[in-house]
Formats: sequence, C-alpha cells, structure tokens
Amino acid sequence: MNDNLKNLKSKWENLLKSDNKIRIRDAAKKLGVSESELLVTKINDEVEYLLIDNFNNFFISLFENVNSLMFLIRNDFSVHEKTVNSDDLKIFKHGFTNFSENNLPLINIDFSDFAHCFYESKIHAGRKLCSLQIFDCFGDSVIKIYNRDVEDINFEKSCKKYISIYKNQVENISKLKIHQNLEYINSVNRYYMDSKLTIKEEKISNDFLRKVFDLVSKNNFPVQIHLRGNNCIQYHRDIIKNIKIFGPWFNVMDKNFNLHLMDENIETTKLIEFSKDDKKYYSLEFFDDKSNHLMGITSLENYCEDFSKILNESGVLK
Repeated sequence: MNDNLKNLKSKWENLLKSDNKIRIRDAAKKLGVSESELLVTKINDEVEYLLIDNFNNFFISLFENVNSLMFLIRNDFSVHEKTVNSDDLKIFKHGFTNFSENNLPLINIDFSDFAHCFYESKIHAGRKLCSLQIFDCFGDSVIKIYNRDVEDINFEKSCKKYISIYKNQVENISKLKIHQNLEYINSVNRYYMDSKLTIKEEKISNDFLRKVFDLVSKNNFPVQIHLRGNNCIQYHRDIIKNIKIFGPWFNVMDKNFNLHLMDENIETTKLIEFSKDDKKYYSLEFFDDKSNHLMGITSLENYCEDFSKILNESGVLK
C-alpha cells in the first residue's frame, strides 16, 4: 500500500471512530474521494479487486450458481433494494429482465460503464455480508449485488475466480465527471413508450408522495417503483405493504423490496400524463434541487384505473 493510501486509510479510520455508523458513500464525500478509493484501502483485508473481462459471461455464471441475489442502486437521497430469484433473471441488451414481472426490465444498465469491480466480505450487524460492488471510471458506485443464499460459497466462488493483483487502477481515475442523464421518461413502463401517445407534464406539490404511497398500500394493488441510480434505472413491480418512517427517512420494508428515501430533499414533483385512444395513464416523478431525477411511481398496465382513483383521492388530480 502506497503512502497516499495509507494516509487515506488512517483518515477513514479516524472518521469511523467519531461516527461508527457512517456509510462508506458519505465517508467518501466527507474525505473528498470516491467510494472506490476507500474500498481500495481494504484490499487483502475484507476486499478483493476483480478484473472481469466479459460481464455477460460473468452474470450468466453467477445466475446459474447462486439462487437469490439482492440488487442495490442509489442516488444522493434514495436507495432501491430488490431481491430476485436468479432463475427469473435474463440478460438483455440494456441490463436484466425479471421473468416474475412479465419479463419487464429489472434494471436498465450499460455494462460498458463498468470500470472497477470489488468483492467484499464483511460482518455487519452480526452476520456475514458478501457483495459484488461495481463502479464507473470516476470511482462512483453503479450497482451493488449481494448474496441472499443461506450459504456464501457459490457467490464467493463466482466472484473470487476474477481476483486480480491491484495495480493502482483506481488512483488513476479521472476527476472530471460529465453528468450523464437518461431521459427520465424512459423510466416508465414500456407500454407507455409508444410514438402515438400524447405526453404532457405539470409540476405539483411535493406533499403528495407520502399520501400516494399510503393509499396505494391501503388499497392493495401493485404499482411500479423505479429509481434512478448512476446512469441506470432499477424497477420494482408489486403490492406495497409495509411503510415505515425512521427519522428523515421514508421507507418501504417489504419481503423482497426495500425503498429508503429522504423525501425532504425532493424539490420538484411532476405529474406525467400519457393519453391514447381516450385513455389516460399517469406517473409521478420526483427530482432534487439540481433537477436530478430521483425516482418515480406509476401504474401497471392492468391497474391504470386503480392508480388514477388514488391520484384523485389524494388530490393529485384536480
């Protein structure tokens, strides 16, 4: 480990002494480095650097050998965690599809954004957590994938065969990041993406998020919740059951899906209306004070009327 890494490791350890619950993403911001640079300080301890030359082949092997995986993406104010049976996953041009959700995308993501990969195995809250963590060329997290099998051995084997000697790849990353922003309209269900649709949008009050989620949960019908990560979008489509509030965090805590959102940081809420053949469909999309798209909630194809009723009841539709 070179002197720069030793110095960074010391700073991180001191930060942990003053705040042992700080997340690595927040620690990296405080220390003025990327998250991947902090992970490098743990290589040969809890972390290994991986060199994966073909991600298609890697994921095919991973899905064949591990039964259950949790996919985590996040942005500055929200986290989207989705647990999936690996048998339901298929690779397609723009990420993964989920058979249990009508073969719709689980994640829209571009493998060419993957620059640095790490395998981490650590004890957290009394249990072992094994994960694959993937970062872009700027050292920022794109996606984290966690083992959810009872045993870790198959996940560990799938990752560890790509262990590579670390040669300062992360320290040489560019610090000049060009903001990549997928059009947020791409985050809604594919059946909306029809050239014949008429689309319009309007800004509405930010107070509606909790009202809409609460009513969706009480009325027991499925919706789509999508979250924008680092140049990727992850989806969940199901009934929302368990809503919890912890301090500033608004949370959905369901069996195979967790959402964590600091909704006080929502600056703009947009109601998107899609109309075709006298039918109207709606999506609520949420943005921060820099106009970054955070997440959205929309109806599923067979529940458009139910979602519209919720929007009426909550006051979104006037």
